[in-house]
Amino acid sequence: MPNPLRLEEWRFVRREVDPLAFLAELRRGESIGVFIDDSGSPGVDGANGWSEENRPVWVAVVVPPRTCPSVLTELTDILTALREETRATEYHWADILGGRKEFKGLAPARKIGLFNGMTRIFEKVRFPLVLQGMNPDCLKKLRQTLGLSDRFGTFCLEDPRQAALLFLLLRVVNLLTEVHEKAPFPARVFVDGRGWPKGHALVMPGTDGVLVGGQVCFASSRVVEPLQLADFAAFMHNRAEKRRKGVAAKGATTRSIDDALASMYNRIRPLIVTCSKLMLQLEGVPGADRLSEIRPS
Repeated sequence: MPNPLRLEEWRFVRREVDPLAFLAELRRGESIGVFIDDSGSPGVDGANGWSEENRPVWVAVVVPPRTCPSVLTELTDILTALREETRATEYHWADILGGRKEFKGLAPARKIGLFNGMTRIFEKVRFPLVLQGMNPDCLKKLRQTLGLSDRFGTFCLEDPRQAALLFLLLRVVNLLTEVHEKAPFPARVFVDGRGWPKGHALVMPGTDGVLVGGQVCFASSRVVEPLQLADFAAFMHNRAEKRRKGVAAKGATTRSIDDALASMYNRIRPLIVTCSKLMLQLEGVPGADRLSEIRPS
């Protein structure tokens, strides 16, 4: 890190930021794009019979500057085609899989085609993917080790979902710092997160130079279309977790689609940036030197 992160004050900038201006910057290839979303609980019948509530997982998709312009153009093109076909303004992957809302009546082969089209974008560009989960037991151990209170600036550390996003942001900054030393491009970071005000920014002290203005922007995926990359990666990860836990899809047709999704996930799994230990540079925090001993889920 250029400067150690300070824990005492992470705050929202209480003014509106303009995501579209940031996107224009990315379209010119001037910045790294980082797009973050969480896994939620994608189902096949609209019910939450299986849930990730106790282990939320956030996914960051990192788009290099040289590929940002072409990726944004391709996303705009395929979203335009999607609107013409279904009238949907976004890819809602759970609805596509379940054949709900705008995707009702979509043929199984077409559903697979939509998933496969997005998978091919990941394969072609080979985005690095950063994942961070957090279960309550791991969160408790982290808080005890670091001596952290219930709040960390904007984040409530009693909430595994908020804590998982916090640690994902720290991991992303560490990754970008390593990249920055070799290719000095700053990054624009966007999060599609429920519970945070859209169109506002979070300031991360000590990250100037790595993040543009040290800011993380919260935005809607309808406005910042590349957030749908993160939504797709998060959905695919969650489906893989359901299969790993032995939760079967309902219905023969849905199971056949799910088998196809398993094959697609195996094609993008190698893009996940692995980190056997969570290494952070923190300043003035009791127990920070022992943080590397903890392996968040």
